[in-house]
Amino acid sequence: IRLALHYEKGIGIQQDADRAVVWYVSAAEGGDTKVQYKLGTIYRKGMLVERDDTEAVKWFTQAAAGGHALASYRMGEMLEKGLGAKKNPKLAAEAYFRAIKLGEKKQASYALALLYEKGIGVQANAERAEHLYKLAANEGHPQAKKKLLQVAEHASKTGETSVAASSDKSTDKNPITDDKSNKKTPARPTAKEAESIADIQQNEAEEKVMEATLPMADGFVKIQQAAEQGN
Repeated sequence: IRLALHYEKGIGIQQDADRAVVWYVSAAEGGDTKVQYKLGTIYRKGMLVERDDTEAVKWFTQAAAGGHALASYRMGEMLEKGLGAKKNPKLAAEAYFRAIKLGEKKQASYALALLYEKGIGVQANAERAEHLYKLAANEGHPQAKKKLLQVAEHASKTGETSVAASSDKSTDKNPITDDKSNKKTPARPTAKEAESIADIQQNEAEEKVMEATLPMADGFVKIQQAAEQGN
């Protein structure tokens, strides 16, 4: 991969896009998910080669199958738009879900939230959409933050309280620091310990919601098959 990078950037040798791609492919075929993702990006954007969405899907799929979170998100994008593979919003939703499970919560959560809000590929569910917007916003996604602000402004004008917002109040509580009935607790956790406990509980709650949202089952197998079938 170092030689591929040298050819790509012209570091110490003459820049050669074709040779760079050859060496990237060699590394990708060896199972390197980071290089597989890079190749997918190269073909998706036409960076060193002519743009080829089918090839992009091929490499994104392999990287995602190997556990690359962002590659799974890119697969979702391409399946949602019908780029390099037959358009399939349902499988796109599953790819986004897989990306979230693998740790890509910023972009994948927002993309999946939009599908739930609009009922595309999944049954419309405002509560799940809001939960996913919150996941994305917590990761710094600007559009997700804007969406939640709009929801808050609407609630302040109409007096409506969202189901997701009310449920969050209970799931965010720390049973050690917030349970006033447990007065016999011998020791209170430090602020850092309490924060860690809260984080664990929040992650567990998010995991349960994700599992309920889209049980993957053999969904990714179908995604791979869709990629192989192309357009």
